[in-house]
Amino acid sequence: MRLFFGMPDGSTKRGTPDPDQLIGAFIASRPWLQILSSSGHQYLLDGTPLDTTIRFSDAGICDGATIQVVAPTPAILCPAPPEAEEADDGAAWTNSAADEGRTVSIVRHGERVNMSSAGGKKWMEKEEWRFDQLEFDQRSMLCDEMDWNVPLSLRGAKDAQQAGRRLALTGVGYTHVFSSPAWRCQQTAQHICEALGLKFKVVAGLYECLMEGNGFADRAAKRFGKKKAPPWLTPQELAQMGYLVDTDFVDQSPPTLIHEDVPTFFQRVKGTMRWLLSEYPGCSFVVAAHCSSGAVMRLILTHPSVKELSETQLAFLPGVKVIPGSITTITSTGPDWVCHELDDSQFEWEAIPHSQSEPTNGPRLLARVTGHLSAVLCLAAGNNNGILVSASSDKTLRVWDLLQCKCLGNMTEHDQGVLGCAICPETGVVISASSDNSARLWSSDTLAQVKVLGGHEGPVTVCAISGRKRLAATGSVDKTVLLLRVPEGEEHAHLKGHTKAVRALSFSHTGDVLASGSDDGTIRTWNVDTKTCIRVIEGHSAPVTGVRFSPKGGLLCSCSADSTIRFWSVRGESQSVLLAHPSSRVRSVSFSPDGRFVVSCADDCQSKLWDAKRLGGSALAVLDCGKHTATSAVFFTPDM
Repeated sequence: MRLFFGMPDGSTKRGTPDPDQLIGAFIASRPWLQILSSSGHQYLLDGTPLDTTIRFSDAGICDGATIQVVAPTPAILCPAPPEAEEADDGAAWTNSAADEGRTVSIVRHGERVNMSSAGGKKWMEKEEWRFDQLEFDQRSMLCDEMDWNVPLSLRGAKDAQQAGRRLALTGVGYTHVFSSPAWRCQQTAQHICEALGLKFKVVAGLYECLMEGNGFADRAAKRFGKKKAPPWLTPQELAQMGYLVDTDFVDQSPPTLIHEDVPTFFQRVKGTMRWLLSEYPGCSFVVAAHCSSGAVMRLILTHPSVKELSETQLAFLPGVKVIPGSITTITSTGPDWVCHELDDSQFEWEAIPHSQSEPTNGPRLLARVTGHLSAVLCLAAGNNNGILVSASSDKTLRVWDLLQCKCLGNMTEHDQGVLGCAICPETGVVISASSDNSARLWSSDTLAQVKVLGGHEGPVTVCAISGRKRLAATGSVDKTVLLLRVPEGEEHAHLKGHTKAVRALSFSHTGDVLASGSDDGTIRTWNVDTKTCIRVIEGHSAPVTGVRFSPKGGLLCSCSADSTIRFWSVRGESQSVLLAHPSSRVRSVSFSPDGRFVVSCADDCQSKLWDAKRLGGSALAVLDCGKHTATSAVFFTPDM
């Protein structure tokens, strides 16, 4: 039995699950596979065991090559963008056909000194993170005075250097680099310009939202007052420090003021992007900015009719939680801008001899399998045959032989990113769900497309399949579930009832019952024969992100953005509630084949193993998957 979980950076902390079980991990928000085992062996692509284990490292690159991949934020895990309103008097953003062919790449600044993986909140109390007094012609600045405008850590400088190297390798003819006035962004822009041979321009309108409650904003307000522009490091001062900065550039962006609200922030960034695109027509450029301003820039370009943004909507925008140094690339096709790349491969790896690694009873890394060109968003395993199917935003599915750790081939008919996949254990038929509004059936043997399944009026976010009933299910942002006969593809039922997007589906082991979870916070169970809703299960206080029946059908497990895992009887009665990942959205749950265990993963970068028989208590094991972004998918394979 192997456990697979998705994580962002590939780092693996030793947990304490049953040492007799093989445990594996799949990076679902990054394009490669990891297989873990208590044997301590690492299996490379050819399946040859090596006496090494891979661990995360700040220095040293495995096989002398930096990992260079692009990975978008999984759309399936993010709510739809705010609904557009009718444009009036040109208030909404308007894309131009003249923009065709230009590229905007947005880089989140590298790791800050005050991030938990660096100096933390008390970074100034630690000598290694303090910096010398800054001396300029007109003023000087002490380290203690820069708590509102912190610099990069040593790791953050590497993040920025790697981003610059990757941008230089893209082949895009970047002509400009723009930077937020934050010192950490200016430092990031400096490293990018060193790689691209350019000078950067400081644009105040690119700063993150300085709303009340933001630590930097509150410290700036205490020092300088509210509704004022903070005294950033000027281009002239940066030039004195030896930065590659354009001192002749005149910033005409809207001002950034301390303690602005989110609607004002949105209009500020919109105005800034409008000005940059019109001031530099036809040019491709790089922006060194922040999570929030980068996510809003992406929204403005790809959804130009959006006129307003609330604080809640900002918190859940796609791309708002990218890791330090990540690159979001948006390309114009004419009147439209398409976000097609999000690169979060910011980590270097080294192989550590087994004899030098830390002793542990937990899992060890065996292999990392590469192949997808973009983020892997979903996984599905075959029945006892070692086959794994992966779905990616690169518009493809891939079939993997887990026993040999190699790719058997790919399936390439989707027009947009593939958001979900499932495989029928009995027949090997694969179903996929895509943001191109379609689902498709495939043969896992020949990798040929069998059928295109329509019927939804929006992106298809999730799919499931039952071999016993010869039925497939698909869920969509159109709030409905479709039941389809397999392999004919004919519609069996169109199930309506949810009031928001459907995000999760699971058939019972007999196939008689289907469970669906939605952004409306409810779970619905459906009788697939009578095509009716059996019951509506309420209890979660936020969107339901995952549902899974136990192998024998006696329990239903669900997870939610409310940080909990809940267990329900088949009659919808609550059996147990676990605050599994406090203050984090739980993204996925899965039962082990024997029903003894449940594994969960969440935004807190952890995967946890739970005793499904006791339905309570602490986690049996905690696997720390890295510090920078959420673990996105988790499941057990059948026994192999």
